[in-house]
Amino acid sequence: MAIRQELLYYIKGEPIFNVQAEYTDIPKKTKGYYKEVKGKMTENFERSKSPTIRAGNVWHDIQQVFYLMHENIEGCFAQKPLKSVKRIIEASSKSGDLVVDFFGHSGSTLLQAELSKRKCYTMDINPNYCKIMAARLLHHRCTGETGWGRRKVLKDGEILVKDEELLGVPTLLDLA
Repeated sequence: MAIRQELLYYIKGEPIFNVQAEYTDIPKKTKGYYKEVKGKMTENFERSKSPTIRAGNVWHDIQQVFYLMHENIEGCFAQKPLKSVKRIIEASSKSGDLVVDFFGHSGSTLLQAELSKRKCYTMDINPNYCKIMAARLLHHRCTGETGWGRRKVLKDGEILVKDEELLGVPTLLDLA
């Protein structure tokens, strides 16, 4: 079953286009696989070899996060897969750059920015999601895991990690 989710990203200043960004192929049956370029019918993979063509914007190779996946965060129903966030971050920024996410939700951008050695500012209007983001980052730093899978992190709508456990946790960039 195909799921469509929109991911928008913006770049301030001179755009970076990392040509080493992961190229994504699309199934041959998908509209757009074959295109006429300069009077010649070309395949998607052939066109991908051009240094001026970005990775495709339809990603068939990324699974939507669902409750059986280890990176699943209970209660975060709009969670974006780390793989999709990684693709965006690595295609449009360099190590040490700043990444900003105004709708942090499950903390996928925060976690992937740290894994990709980028600084990250993130926020959410809901304080519970802010706690979830901080707890997810702390959990990853302590265990190396990217989520809790099917384990419970919420009880009666409240996160099971105490506020004092989240205070004063340095970022990996601070530790470097």
